[in-house]
Amino acid sequence: MAAAWSRLIEMGLDVRPIRSTPVLAFDPDKCLIDSKNWSIDCAPTRDIAFRTDLVAKAADELKLRVLDLTKYMCGADRCPIVIGGTLVYRDRHHLTATFARSLGNAFERELYLDARMN
Repeated sequence: MAAAWSRLIEMGLDVRPIRSTPVLAFDPDKCLIDSKNWSIDCAPTRDIAFRTDLVAKAADELKLRVLDLTKYMCGADRCPIVIGGTLVYRDRHHLTATFARSLGNAFERELYLDARMN
């Protein structure tokens, strides 16, 4: 990633890496169906959901600030699979289209704040 981004930066493009989404250790649909207490059983703690982020590592190499939208998908301790009545994950590490669309305003806000910091 760092090599590809370096070439883009050399071309004068504005590269804005986005932190990877949390990763689940289970199938969210199956957990939701099988669990009696899905709001706890299907909400991994942050230390489990966040593994080594290769995007962040590559960004750090290039001294790029990473846009972090994970605060919109995780609380202080856990990352639920349902937020505001919307299923967050379509599998272990991809967001549903519906939830991704719900992040539009947050993404725009984060881009704006990041641009002001540069």
